[in-house]
Amino acid sequence: MLLIKVKKIIWIVGILIFILIAGFIAYKITKQQIEQITKREVERITKEKTEEITQQILGEKTAEIVESKGPEQDIARQDQSMGNLCTSLSGCFVFCKNNVGRCSNFCKTNPKHELCALPEAAKTQEWVKDVITQPLPEGASKVRLVFYTPLDTIPLTEIGAYGAHPVGHAEGLDHEWIAISNTKPFTSWADGIVVYVNTIENRIQDDTPSIVIYYGDGLWGEHMHVQKSLVQPGDIIKAGDPVGYGEKYAPGYQFAEFNVADQHRRDSVGYWYKFVKGATLVSPFDYLQEDVKLQLTEKWKKDIIDTYVLRGEETFGVVPTPWEPYLTNPILFHQENKGTLIGEWFLRSKPWTHDNVPDIVIFFTNNTKYYNKQRVVGVEEVLGKDSTKPAFSGVWEADYQNNRFIITTHDVTYYGIFELDESAPQAQLKIEYRQDSYPTGFSEQAFIYTERERISKGEETYYWQHPEDDPKNW
Repeated sequence: MLLIKVKKIIWIVGILIFILIAGFIAYKITKQQIEQITKREVERITKEKTEEITQQILGEKTAEIVESKGPEQDIARQDQSMGNLCTSLSGCFVFCKNNVGRCSNFCKTNPKHELCALPEAAKTQEWVKDVITQPLPEGASKVRLVFYTPLDTIPLTEIGAYGAHPVGHAEGLDHEWIAISNTKPFTSWADGIVVYVNTIENRIQDDTPSIVIYYGDGLWGEHMHVQKSLVQPGDIIKAGDPVGYGEKYAPGYQFAEFNVADQHRRDSVGYWYKFVKGATLVSPFDYLQEDVKLQLTEKWKKDIIDTYVLRGEETFGVVPTPWEPYLTNPILFHQENKGTLIGEWFLRSKPWTHDNVPDIVIFFTNNTKYYNKQRVVGVEEVLGKDSTKPAFSGVWEADYQNNRFIITTHDVTYYGIFELDESAPQAQLKIEYRQDSYPTGFSEQAFIYTERERISKGEETYYWQHPEDDPKNW
């Protein structure tokens, strides 16, 4: 009997010990779980608050950039590298600018690297006739710009608008000639990160003195002809912040020449900095904030179209013409006008020089309500030198059934024949013309032109002389 009671007591004690041990283990596990959960929650809250503060500092929630997150996502790029080639966004821009081949090879083996990836392309946007600025295609950068100086400091007659074909850039402006008062510095078009600075005062290499700013979402801006910089590479700046002073232009004025490139666009001239993957040069006026764009277009209509364009007169310099009256005009790529003479054509059958032979010929399309004819311009140029002069300027008509054309200027009528070959990727145009009558056939006086590629004139003509540097041949 006693033995039974002892066994019962031992069993009860065993159960109690088991319960105590199990309880202790459960307590430890629960405590550890609580600690882990608490730690994760603290980390989550800390991360959220850090991101919120960062966004506020970088301006994501401000009104300066509408519909855009700005460049804050690219701050992380400053801590990244392209292998052992470069270690920051600014550093990689400079390195790749001067070592295109090495960076291209890096990206070939690292195509998903953040600095190598090609942004998604925007959809094709048909040209809208008779508007001062063009609507943006779906998928273009969401960054929106402010004007870089008060409108009353700009002589609008001195703006060389996007896509215009003045004598000095008969191939079509892929950037903007702009003059502003020299009393104040030009300012940033948007929030951004300064990635490159090269000025006339402190030139670091034999390039156009410029300041390059990355605005975020694939949009890049470049201030050119910079005399003095007020920023340094790596600086984070806001829209409207002072950037620098431009080269002297005329008494009381400075250059504020500018271009903007969108990595989402594929429809214009390729940006010459190959580090900026896929970017083409576009009109900054199309990217203005809506209220700013409205102010500018209203002033443009009043001061330019109503004052100059409606006269229907031919103007010289950068004053807009009736056939190119807008802030955004089409660059005339022949690829978009196949089967016609329309396009920008570069002479390839002889050297460029001043010899009464047009080195660049532009056949315009009738694109505006202010001019019902088709313009044609011929320009002589010395390759590699800033030396251009007009060869002819007038209107043209073509007889495509008989491969003939007529060019009519103020005092001369030219009768020409042509042969258009579009079988190769780059179309070829053979022409011959004279004043009295149509040539009966091609002679040694015929000239051969190729259509302008979707790169700058300087870049394309350089590749003629240095084909080993042409990315197409790598």
